[in-house]
Formats: sequence, C-alpha cells, structure tokens
Amino acid sequence: MFNKWFKPSIPILRINSGIDHNSAKLVEESLKPLPRMKALAVVINSTGGMLVQGEIMKKKIELFAKTHKIPLYTFAEDSALSAGYYLLSIGNKIFVDEASLVGSIGVLYLNLRIEKLTRKLGFEPRRFSSIK
Repeated sequence: MFNKWFKPSIPILRINSGIDHNSAKLVEESLKPLPRMKALAVVINSTGGMLVQGEIMKKKIELFAKTHKIPLYTFAEDSALSAGYYLLSIGNKIFVDEASLVGSIGVLYLNLRIEKLTRKLGFEPRRFSSIK
C-alpha cells in the first residue's frame, strides 16, 4: 500500500580518488541495495591508479547491477583517466562533460616541481586562466 508513495531511487556511487586497494574496498562497502532502485549511477573523478584494482571494482559494480537487474550509468566529472577511464567504460550509458579529461589507459603523468629553481634563476612564473 505504501509503495505507491515511494519514488524509484538511483543510488550514486562516487569514485573521487586514485584507484588502489583502499578505494576498491570502499566500493565494495558502498554498494548497498536501496528499495525500488531504478539504476546505479557511478560518478568518476579519478586520475587513475592500479588497473588490477580497477578490474576488481569493475567486477563488483557490474555484479551489483546484474544481480539487481538495473542499468548502470557512468559519469566523468573533472577527470576519468587510466583506471578511471576503464571504470567509465562499463556503463550502459556513459556521460562526459565536454571539459572533462577522459582517456589514456597506461599513461604516466609526470609533473616536475621546479618553482624554487625557476625563481632562483630569475624566472617569474605567470599563470593565465579564465577562472578567477
């Protein structure tokens, strides 16, 4: 009798970190069924990490969706790189903002921290951005 008042729900699983054994464990702990689930949304904001842990997360998420017979929707926020991109690809429907960084499995990003050296040599770093 009360079921007609409860709207269908879509749980949101957020992956907001590098992908490692800790994040894989958090995914498993976070996957809890809700009454009247209509779908599962996975929101990814990750620069990647360990691909094997990404595979473990992928299997757990896919099994959850299959067990509950619900579609899986994946979303890229700021970035879905490397293992994050791998997870993004499992969605039945995939949503990506045109400004998101997406792709590249197996790419290493190296950022040298040379600010002190450049200042010592007399270089002045300047940053240009449309964001204030």
